Amino acid sequence: MYEKKERYIVEFQDIPAEREHQIEIEVDERRGNYDEVELGFDEERALREAKRCLSCRRCLGCALCWAECKPEAIIFEMEDQYYDVEADAVIISSGVERPYDRIDSSFGLGQQHLNVITDLQLARMLSETGPSKGLVIRPYD
Repeated sequence: MYEKKERYIVEFQDIPAEREHQIEIEVDERRGNYDEVELGFDEERALREAKRCLSCRRCLGCALCWAECKPEAIIFEMEDQYYDVEADAVIISSGVERPYDRIDSSFGLGQQHLNVITDLQLARMLSETGPSKGLVIRPYD
């Protein structure tokens, strides 16, 4: 790893192999037909291509996150910590709230058509913990 313009650059010298190419029909065989040209990978090539994967949605150890984190809040040596907490209830609040005055009045929300609802109201209605226990009902019927 080296520093360049206040950024830490990680060199990838351990990429396992070059990209595998799919098996293709020879040019002479392609003439005069509309058969598929690329035949995909055989098992051996597919396995070699899969071994090239550098990202499986988990940490690769590249330290790019650390390089980009200006407050340097990432501590690689920190161990995972698990806590057991006894609670009577868990409240999850996404902080999403839509002011009704910003919704286009041409939809008739709460004015002309009482059964017009927002997407958040629908999501709450579809939830098993919502007011209708997941049953879709018209609010004003």
